[in-house]
Amino acid sequence: MVQNAENVDADAKSAIGKFSYVLSTLKTLGEENDFTYNLTVDGKTYEGETFMMMIASGLFIGGNRLPLTDLSPSDGVLNAFIFNTKTLGTLRDFFTPKDSFDWGELGQNITVLSGKHFTLTTTPPQTLDIDGEIMLETPIEVSVLPRRVRILTHKNTNSIR
Repeated sequence: MVQNAENVDADAKSAIGKFSYVLSTLKTLGEENDFTYNLTVDGKTYEGETFMMMIASGLFIGGNRLPLTDLSPSDGVLNAFIFNTKTLGTLRDFFTPKDSFDWGELGQNITVLSGKHFTLTTTPPQTLDIDGEIMLETPIEVSVLPRRVRILTHKNTNSIR
């Protein structure tokens, strides 16, 4: 969602770079911005209340590496991060690398869901940050379209995992 992007201070971003997103997350933790959600992932529905949710298909968000070590932009899967609590433990969980197998045991403050097709509705409607562009609002439907973009690289470049 867009709360974190809206809270990034332009001066802080130019002075301290991607660490400004950590400060923005701290600010978001202190705000009253909860909303209810209904998220359907590959036909299974999840409902609840949160203050922030991220859906990603790659390795980075806000210039920071996502905490799941086994993510891949080419795995054909979207990953949703639903923030369950407004605590410093939530922030710690988000910035502590772990693999998907360990997430359930180690990341109680954040629910992670993976799938190929997501449908999200929220009350109230939420503005969305799509790769740094604030341009859409819930409800939204997102699907992985495998092999829709071909990326050309030099033959000596290692593949991204």
